[in-house]
Amino acid sequence: AESAQSLENQLKGSQFKIIDAAHFPEKPFKPNFKKIILLFIGLGLAAGGGIALGTEFMSTSFKDPADLETYLKVPMICAIPVIYTQREILRQKMLHLAWNTVLIAYALGIVATAGYFWKQGMIVI
Repeated sequence: AESAQSLENQLKGSQFKIIDAAHFPEKPFKPNFKKIILLFIGLGLAAGGGIALGTEFMSTSFKDPADLETYLKVPMICAIPVIYTQREILRQKMLHLAWNTVLIAYALGIVATAGYFWKQGMIVI
């Protein structure tokens, strides 16, 4: 309104009308959060797969008795399998349960944080 008034004063006799008032858009056109979220999910999966694949290729352990025969060029007489005790099996189960609990809590934390920011209007999807 002030700019229209100052223009009227400068041009003396010309009148200006505001036909369409300015308004804020309801959704931002940039950045596109759906694309960003999908991009980072894809990058995270690719990075995780790359790390797992890299550690598998860089592993120097023998997976099979035949690999050991080939490496040492000596025939294998016998191979002793790993036999876990009940205590070791229980320990492994508890460790798996702990890691799964941490992973689920972490994922729920991410979802809860995203939900909070969405409710606050900081993320518009």
